[in-house]
Amino acid sequence: MFPWAQLPIGFESMRSYLGPSLAKMLQDVHVLQRITEDVGTDPNDIAAIHDIDNHQACIEARLQENICSLTEVDSLLVSLLVAAYLFSYSLFTSVWNGNAIPDVLSERLLGCLQKLFSDSLWRQWEQAIFWCIMVGGSLSPSSATREQYIILLRNNYKGWSGTFLDSWPTIEPFLENFIWSKQRFSDRGKSFWEASLQPAPSCTIESVDAPSPKFG
Repeated sequence: MFPWAQLPIGFESMRSYLGPSLAKMLQDVHVLQRITEDVGTDPNDIAAIHDIDNHQACIEARLQENICSLTEVDSLLVSLLVAAYLFSYSLFTSVWNGNAIPDVLSERLLGCLQKLFSDSLWRQWEQAIFWCIMVGGSLSPSSATREQYIILLRNNYKGWSGTFLDSWPTIEPFLENFIWSKQRFSDRGKSFWEASLQPAPSCTIESVDAPSPKFG
């Protein structure tokens, strides 16, 4: 048993809401993250890569099964599991770069989150939802989808400025309280976060002097 094989502290307040099965699922994604960081660093270690690949595939199959068992009213639970799926898929799949799965997952997660924000009750779980947005926006291969995650941050988390959102070095430890790999995703996370700080593009129409009318 690994000493860090436990539900990450960020999800601890949600344990009763998650239930034993989903809590164990998120715990196992956290374990996968730690294994890939500690073991899966040598591309020539074929045995270790094979073991991690099998472990990853097993977790993703269980995530998919749990996602399919949830209903439309479980938008938060679906969001958490889809974010965990996108995260786990992105950890150790360089051989599958270019596969459509990350696109599908990031778009599915975006749709769930947009639905959540239509209900003010999302504030009860705003920290976990922030984690979902950061995972989705950082790991989305599509720039158009990524931009939609940026809009979610700008529109819903402005009130958090001045807390821990002052800089990336304060945000990353917060993400690590949930599930996050500083080793693998720090650059992508920082790039996404900094993009969200840029001023929102404004649609302006330049005034053009109309030509003087000509009379024959």
